[in-house]
Amino acid sequence: MRTHPMRQNDKVDEMREFAEMRERLVRLETILEALGEDRETAKLSKETALHAIQAAKSAHHRLDDMKEGQRWLWRTIAGTILASAAAILTSFITGS
Repeated sequence: MRTHPMRQNDKVDEMREFAEMRERLVRLETILEALGEDRETAKLSKETALHAIQAAKSAHHRLDDMKEGQRWLWRTIAGTILASAAAILTSFITGS
């Protein structure tokens, strides 16, 4: 059995197929590179979001501390006013 040499048209078709496969590979490579860049961007975005969450939690704790400090101040002022009123009332009642 003799094998027939490739015809010219067959060679051209084969070259076209190789060129098409090469183009597809280039497109796939481009897509993969873009995915790698997207993955890096997503990683950086996640890190930024985590830092923002930590900053928000820290600010929330500081606000809670400030509110607690204000409560303490108002309680102290109210206690002082009540103690002064009691002292003045006692002073009038005893006639001193």
